[in-house]
Amino acid sequence: PAAPPPPATTALLTTSLAALAAFALPGLDGFDFDKPASVAQALGVLAAIVAVHEAGHFSCARALGVRVSQFAIGFGPPLLARTGADGVEYSLRAIPLGGYVAFPDDDPEADFEPDDPDLLKNRPLLQRAAVISAGVAANLVAAGLVLLAQATSVGVAELDLLPGVAIPRVLPGSVAEAAG
Repeated sequence: PAAPPPPATTALLTTSLAALAAFALPGLDGFDFDKPASVAQALGVLAAIVAVHEAGHFSCARALGVRVSQFAIGFGPPLLARTGADGVEYSLRAIPLGGYVAFPDDDPEADFEPDDPDLLKNRPLLQRAAVISAGVAANLVAAGLVLLAQATSVGVAELDLLPGVAIPRVLPGSVAEAAG
């Protein structure tokens, strides 16, 4: 089998997609769902989250030597598709509401023997669990990195606890005014 792409390649792809989603429409403040640009921003962020998630599954599978047949961001017909030197079909699809990493385990058209040790179904339980949970782990790491970037660039809110109770105003004629 062909050598898997280095993890740096997958990380670069994921980072590029996240940066594209974050900076595709600069200068717009917040989401206003009455405007198409805000919907595009929301879909871009969702696509970035999906890309990170699926890259987690993909990277773990490739690092363990598990065969992968497809890596897709989105569903529906492919907008862009390319088969890499490793035999994996990489695609960006029309509906950006999910994605998937496909394994040739149950594909009847696959050219692999059913007992091929590189198929996911033939791997030990811990390796299968690692591949399955790697998507969630990638999202947790990405969320931590986003929080770290925000904390280092914007800062962290400070909470100053002061003694007493702040009363912004007292209504005229109220019990509070009568009590002083």
